[in-house]
Amino acid sequence: MNGVDDTQAGGGPEAWIDALSDASLQRSSTAEIFRRGRTYAASGAVEVLAEQPAPHPALRAQVSGSDLYTTEVRIDDGELAGNCDCPNAMQGWFCKHQVAVALVWRDRLAGKPPVMDEAASKEVQVIAKRARTVKDRRQALHEFLHGQDSAALANKLLELADRDHDVDRELQQWRKVSEATDQPADLKPLITEVLSPGRDFISYRESFGFARRAEAVLPLLQQARARDANAALALCRHALHRAWGALEQADDSDGEIGGLCEAIGTEWLQSLQAAGSQPASFGDTYLQLRLDDPFGCFDADMAETAMGNEAMTRYRRVLAERWRQAKDVVLGLKAERAASLASRKHRAANYERSSESEMELLSLERLHLDQLEKTGDIEEALAADFSDRGRLFQSDRGRRFSVIVDGRGRRASEDCNLP
Repeated sequence: MNGVDDTQAGGGPEAWIDALSDASLQRSSTAEIFRRGRTYAASGAVEVLAEQPAPHPALRAQVSGSDLYTTEVRIDDGELAGNCDCPNAMQGWFCKHQVAVALVWRDRLAGKPPVMDEAASKEVQVIAKRARTVKDRRQALHEFLHGQDSAALANKLLELADRDHDVDRELQQWRKVSEATDQPADLKPLITEVLSPGRDFISYRESFGFARRAEAVLPLLQQARARDANAALALCRHALHRAWGALEQADDSDGEIGGLCEAIGTEWLQSLQAAGSQPASFGDTYLQLRLDDPFGCFDADMAETAMGNEAMTRYRRVLAERWRQAKDVVLGLKAERAASLASRKHRAANYERSSESEMELLSLERLHLDQLEKTGDIEEALAADFSDRGRLFQSDRGRRFSVIVDGRGRRASEDCNLP
């Protein structure tokens, strides 16, 4: 909760300053985005437009840099939230403009006068000047190319493709996407190709270009949904796994590839809604998708409404079974590790297996607790032997669940006497 108690959620500068701490901002972004945001805050690039007091504190501002962006940071129930109209803002994660506005707001709340850092100001001015130069050159190129005839452009593109493998690959991909049918068998290998990150690591500077090229999968998925929503579901799932693989191979500090994953997740959800209720076996598929999803690429509540009762019943049953199995595995590995330590036989492989198994168990526990809350199965929640009960009951869901339990005259919190 970023150091803010629920009772302070709406109302005091001290609580808001805690919510806007460096640690909170770093958790809401990345180390590099935080550094850039701090530079923008110190440069005088933030112009405050409006400040909203309790019970819904917020600060709205314009941030100038490579362009002029409207940005808002707010504190909802003690948690940082906000939005920005820059292309790098990603739901759930702060961009550098939001970090800058948050830092300026924190100083205002603390009564600190704005202090301009000359070095930071020059750095932002250089960024802005470089962006204007790029924009001017692009506009000039745009006008030039639109003045050429199609034959001249085609010949120039072929010439460039002969000299550069990456250009050839992108043009070939463009051709394949343009000629693609709506048959799933034809679309799957094309989706694989479009979302392939290649062998090399995708650097921060390259992630934007990769995401823009990979967006070509979105109309393919829409095309498949229009023909057969159930087939599109499988294609979307395949696309999600390919995009997640690319994400693991990239520096996605600005969230470009993450945004692509969310867009594919939206296509998956729309395909599910179009397909309607699913057979029970879909519950297994859905559970694995939830476990594989690195940060929540689709609205799970909407998905669970759309998938129907049979699939949901199966999902909850398999989830509970997988949780119990994972718990047994972790307990076994812990016993094995304790025995190894007792006999002074340290086995790194055992530690690695234990860590992976514990991570899987925690993921399953979060999903299981979520379903117990939704079904109102309080007795099962209290009886379940969660491996990290204290942490779970301090989470947002845990607090909501404790309200349900309290309503029946019982307590469920970190200091309660649970079985």
